[in-house]
Amino acid sequence: MLLSTRRQITAWIAANFAITRLGGQTFIGKPFATGELRLTLVAALSNTAVLDISPDGRSLLAFAHSGGRRMIGLQLINPESGKVTRSIDLPVRPDDGGFFREGTTAIVRLINLETSAKGSVVILWDVTSGRVTRRIEGAFDRDQFGFSFHPLEANTILGLGHDRTLKRGSVLALFRVPDFEEIARTPHYNPRLGPGVISTRIKVADNRKTFAYALDNEVFCRSTKTLEILWRNQIKMPSASVWINEVGISPDGTLVTASETTVNKQNEKALSVIVLDGADGSFIKRIPVRGDSNVAFSSDNRLIACGHSEIVGVKGEERHIIVEVVEVATGRRLATIMHDRLKRNNKDFLSSGVGVQFSPDGRYLVTKGFNSRVWRLPG
Repeated sequence: MLLSTRRQITAWIAANFAITRLGGQTFIGKPFATGELRLTLVAALSNTAVLDISPDGRSLLAFAHSGGRRMIGLQLINPESGKVTRSIDLPVRPDDGGFFREGTTAIVRLINLETSAKGSVVILWDVTSGRVTRRIEGAFDRDQFGFSFHPLEANTILGLGHDRTLKRGSVLALFRVPDFEEIARTPHYNPRLGPGVISTRIKVADNRKTFAYALDNEVFCRSTKTLEILWRNQIKMPSASVWINEVGISPDGTLVTASETTVNKQNEKALSVIVLDGADGSFIKRIPVRGDSNVAFSSDNRLIACGHSEIVGVKGEERHIIVEVVEVATGRRLATIMHDRLKRNNKDFLSSGVGVQFSPDGRYLVTKGFNSRVWRLPG
């Protein structure tokens, strides 16, 4: 009986963790999920990075690339089938992108290595017709600020601009499309506050009314209409240093999460996710789960997905890229996803992380990186 059990275990490991080659990259095994929350893998998108999910949850905005990250195309993908429904060729890979709230237009910023001194290339893509309706070279570089962006309503985008001279910090700005006319600007980080400030990515609520981010150990929430600070909360712990790795904001803006790292006087490190009230930033709870790569809320605010990666093995020969799904009310881990397992000889071994995003319709959880996976939620 014991021998039979060992053979079954060996067969299961062979089936789930065999080394495979996908698009020139080495992966160990298939993605899988365990736990009481039954997640079903419906699409495994190799060499495809998902940028955003449409507001109706029916399309993924993604770009495909070869193992060497050569750009193949910008795509719309059906999350259930994994099939490409629209695509266009691009000369270089996108840096970021997303859907506007009405869902018919996407905005994508390209990394233009040849003309980086002149600014980014930005396109507006009408996803219903498949046509590029606007292309701007050198957008967002007034006063030598290079911007990343977040689409809001049909004609407005939120931009985070970093000064290329590294002397004036960064700014937040609102732009009106399609002409990218700047309509508001406010400081984001002042370098006089001190060097080495850790700035997280901006996360915008699905209702497009508020957004959150963190600088070092302080979490900020601002209005998308005026850019004014609605609240700020400096996270502190007795006898320990704290910094924030990532933030998340619920679809309706009523909750904000921050994944934190703490280091005590004995140089012992701990990672957890804190939950804050989206109205005033007050502390609600701390959940002992890692989310240093990314944190995202489900559409009903009931769950958070927390992504991280860790190097394992006697000689650190593998990197496991993991997502954990946690119930907000209880802090219980309901599911653990093995998104990817990379061998040390993989060129993306050190840089691989994982993004997480729930679809607005509550049907899917997308885990994303150099490869992307679509998981169907139960119910």
